Amino acid sequence: MSTTTFKNCTHVVKTLLLEGELSYKEIANQARSHFPDARTTDKSVASIARDMRKLGLLEKREPKRKNPVQLELDL
Repeated sequence: MSTTTFKNCTHVVKTLLLEGELSYKEIANQARSHFPDARTTDKSVASIARDMRKLGLLEKREPKRKNPVQLELDL
């Protein structure tokens, strides 16, 4: 994450969502690390992401799998 100065907790969440590298839980943790009094959860991050998608500011994320399935084709 860059050394950006954030205006508020929502700004942290939106910035990290646009970067697209962290899970919702990790984004909530980052937001709380910048603003310790914040009550940000992965559910609140998901809500902000939904609103951003509705406005066309964010693409739908593909779920990350803990154990990606590798398909092997016998040729």
